[in-house]
Amino acid sequence: MRGKYFWWLNQEVIPLRWEAITSETVRFSLAHFGTDTKEGRWEEGRPNTSGAACPSTVDTYFRCVRAFFNFVVREGLLGESL
Repeated sequence: MRGKYFWWLNQEVIPLRWEAITSETVRFSLAHFGTDTKEGRWEEGRPNTSGAACPSTVDTYFRCVRAFFNFVVREGLLGESL
């Protein structure tokens, strides 16, 4: 999951720095994962990556991102979670 999220950040030209990832960035990424794309997500070229991800998959991505940022805050790398 982390690799796919980093792929999306790279596609959107968002730096891989804690302070560059905002709650708006997370919302935008989840919206992207939940929509259809012509070229497909992750540049894999598989037919099943062109359709919207299931709501449960998008929810799983959200839970993973939230857990990760909570960890980053606990480790003192970021002042507060998204």
